[in-house]
Amino acid sequence: MSRGDVCPGCQEHGQARHEGSGAQELADLGIGRRELATAEKGRELVKIRRGVLGCQASAECARTSPAGRPGCTGWASRRAVVSHLSAAAFHGLPLPSKLDTVWLTRPGRRGGGHHRTGIQVVRAPLQVSEWGWQENLMVTTMDRTTIDIARNESFVMGVMVADAAMGGGCTPGQLRPALERARRWPGMAKARQVVDFADVRSESPYESWMRVLLSELDLGELTPQLVINDEHGNFVARVDGAPGRPEGGLRI
Repeated sequence: MSRGDVCPGCQEHGQARHEGSGAQELADLGIGRRELATAEKGRELVKIRRGVLGCQASAECARTSPAGRPGCTGWASRRAVVSHLSAAAFHGLPLPSKLDTVWLTRPGRRGGGHHRTGIQVVRAPLQVSEWGWQENLMVTTMDRTTIDIARNESFVMGVMVADAAMGGGCTPGQLRPALERARRWPGMAKARQVVDFADVRSESPYESWMRVLLSELDLGELTPQLVINDEHGNFVARVDGAPGRPEGGLRI
């Protein structure tokens, strides 16, 4: 679901209305004037009335509202975005066996986050293009989520998530700009290694884990989804992977 389609809380047009957001609300979300100008140019945001911006659906609701003052929760009225492993759950990415903490990112300059039982709040810059709506909640995009996890979690967890993200349509061309935007943040050296190691051919977290394990054991790079043919070129089988040179003897 894109921001330009439906805002959270809007269930039936004409019953639940959208609400735009003023410049101060957007500033509280860490969205500066330059980002606003870019979002307006790309039609991610449109002007609803003087000093108020919103998505396309917000503008339509405002246009059809007699008072021009729609009443439901606005698309930018909240102050935190679901992120990291919690965002991974929304995107259907691999998760650790135990996930007992809700991760939130509060847009702004880095620093000043806090942790309490069950909730981890991170303060970090967040561009307009790095979040969207998922089930009526603001959630970081798949590329931003992948980089956040690659920075903060183990290398193998990062690879599992990056492989799955690529399999879900998140291209290296999306991940590398996300890396660049976070280039000065903690954990970026590991995040770059994760993105370099990621392989869209890995079809499961198990295969991702196996690739990392073989690399750590210095058994060579795993060739995922290797097709085996006979001496006549006829298909014999497809295996999850083969470590080292494809013509080697070990198959997985």
